[in-house]
Amino acid sequence: MKTTAKEYLVKLKKISITLDKVQADGCTLSESTHLWLELKQFFELEVCNDSMVEKVQKRFDMAVNEYHFIAYVLDPKYRGIKMNSDQMDSTLDFTNLYHQEIMPEIITYQAEAYPFKDYLFKAQTVSQVKPLTWWL
Repeated sequence: MKTTAKEYLVKLKKISITLDKVQADGCTLSESTHLWLELKQFFELEVCNDSMVEKVQKRFDMAVNEYHFIAYVLDPKYRGIKMNSDQMDSTLDFTNLYHQEIMPEIITYQAEAYPFKDYLFKAQTVSQVKPLTWWL
C-alpha cells in the first residue's frame, strides 16, 4: 500500500509540475506541446499502466491540436524533436492542405538550407531567443 501511494505521488507530481508550466503566463504553444509530449512519454515509458496511459492520451488529444504541432515544428528550440513520425506526417499533411503557401519554407527550414544559416540553429542561439524573434 505504501509503495502504491508513493507511485501515485510521483505521477501526480509530474502532472502538477507540467500543468503549472503549461498554465504559466509566458508559456508558448511550442513549449506547451513539448511539455505535453514529455508527460505523455513519461506515462508511456515509466508508468506502464494501460488505463492511465489511455487517460493521458485522451487529455493530450483534447489539449493539443495540429496548430500546436506546427508551432512545435517551427520553434527552433524544439523543431518537433519529440514528435513521432505519425505526428510529423499528420502535421505536414495538415499544413500542406490548409497552408500550402508556407510548405516550401518549412521544408527549407527542416533541411537547414539557405537562407537558414548554421549559426541560427546553434543551441546557445535558440535557447536565448524567442521563436517569434528568431523568425523575424
